[in-house]
Amino acid sequence: MKYSHLPLWIAASGCACVLHLSSGDSARAATFRFVEIGTTTDLRRSNVSISQAGSVTFSADDGGAVSIVVGDGDTTRTVASTGTVFSELGIVGATISDNGEHVAFIASRQGRTGVYRVDRNGGVTIIAEDDQVIAGEEVLGFDCVKGCGVSNSGQVGFSALFRGADFGLRRIDAWGEGGPVTVLQTRLLQFSETLQLNDADAKVVQISTREIAGAVGTGVLGGPFVTVPAPTVIRDYSVNDQLAVAFTTADTNPREVVLRKFGSGQPDQIIASSVGPWDQFGLVSLSDNDLVVFEALLDVDPPSQDSFANIAIGDDPVADLVIRRGDVLDGRTVQFVELPSENAINDLGSVAFVAGLSGGGDASTETVVLRADRFKTLPGPIKRKAQLSTADALGVSLLQNVVSPATDADLMFSLDWLSGDGLLEVLFGGRLLGAFSAADAGAVALLGLTFDTAPGVLSPLEFRLSGGPGVTIALDDILFAGLFNGDFETGYLDGWTVDHSAGGVAFLNGRGALATTPAPVPLPAASGLMFAAFGALACITRRRRGRAPYRLSARPEKG
Repeated sequence: MKYSHLPLWIAASGCACVLHLSSGDSARAATFRFVEIGTTTDLRRSNVSISQAGSVTFSADDGGAVSIVVGDGDTTRTVASTGTVFSELGIVGATISDNGEHVAFIASRQGRTGVYRVDRNGGVTIIAEDDQVIAGEEVLGFDCVKGCGVSNSGQVGFSALFRGADFGLRRIDAWGEGGPVTVLQTRLLQFSETLQLNDADAKVVQISTREIAGAVGTGVLGGPFVTVPAPTVIRDYSVNDQLAVAFTTADTNPREVVLRKFGSGQPDQIIASSVGPWDQFGLVSLSDNDLVVFEALLDVDPPSQDSFANIAIGDDPVADLVIRRGDVLDGRTVQFVELPSENAINDLGSVAFVAGLSGGGDASTETVVLRADRFKTLPGPIKRKAQLSTADALGVSLLQNVVSPATDADLMFSLDWLSGDGLLEVLFGGRLLGAFSAADAGAVALLGLTFDTAPGVLSPLEFRLSGGPGVTIALDDILFAGLFNGDFETGYLDGWTVDHSAGGVAFLNGRGALATTPAPVPLPAASGLMFAAFGALACITRRRRGRAPYRLSARPEKG
């Protein structure tokens, strides 16, 4: 039920506030740019959540009023604030949907506590409140340990608490979108200290853990929940909507950051391990395309009782480091870093986190929400690539329909030019984004793209190769908001279609089975072209074709 609109406060700064890393690490400074999203008096226990386009939601305390704010580095807007519709906001913080249209959170209003959703225009929707009955039980309150999951269409996942016949507390795991809620399961509270409901329109994924035994499990909307024992104690975890979970382990030897893909038949992937320079791992976050970011301590770091010294994306403490305590950003020294969310990394590899910055003429430490945007191809061994080969002048295209972003977006990919002298054009919704030749091989990043298509409309992202017979390229690590299988690690061209003339092919090389080529799909009518400058890219005329939070305990011994 929608009952009001919140006043929106929007501040425009004209351009993103980019902070420059001056730690002497030139390689890392060339890999990441740091964008200041916002500041507050205390964010150490607040949730941050990032959309696919890079908008970040966080909690701010300004003069006693607590607010939920969304910012992208250029503008900020207040989603909810105490003293207006709500009397109190939940401690955990808010979660933003992938498309940035919805923000979900727990709050109190008019003597009731509930789960609420606010859309981009300020419309408030009641998902559930504690004066109602769910599954025949009188609700006592709500719990979203890592934030209430919210989908692009506005579905919100949450847990409701009630007291059973034996007077023990129970959980009802459910989801709703402003009307009757759908119950997933009812369970004992004490056996599920942590819970995540991550709603991605088609399904709700749940991960639950036990602090002592260590266990992870998944379930889909309306389907069974399966718990799989973990080999060790789980310290933190993050789940995505592809039935994968990343988790960190503690009090074991070795301690690890692990990626597990349920139902894939694949063994666990060790992202980082204490065998080597790392010592301990903290909070972790996982994107929908299986990118992992985590907190960590190195062997050389002094023990800390309240925070980790590093945020990293892989096992290499140099190449995979995002930020660490002691770094200097525009003259201000990083005093602490924290990854207070399981929704802290998006599919482009942008990471939202909290840092304490001091210096710059002020002796105090300012708590800042930052976003680290990655310029280079994401790390990790390349196992499979999509290979395109032309047979005639009409060439071949690899396409995937993607929802048009609501705001500016980034596109990144890796290009290998294997043979021939041709041209690779990248288009979205028929509009040319860039054109590349053999000289442009390597990591490609098109940042801050704008689109002619209406937000939320399915439009084709197309990689079009032409230039006559014998032109061959390989594509990998394609990162774009909402894109599926951009790293081709499924072993097939899942999610992609191929448009080609006779003889033109697209398949996978590297390890794994070759993909069969799907039937061609007709291309939509092209809109008028507009061109943007991307560095030294040439302006290419389109050619038409006639085809269709916790504290660290004492440091364990490292064996």
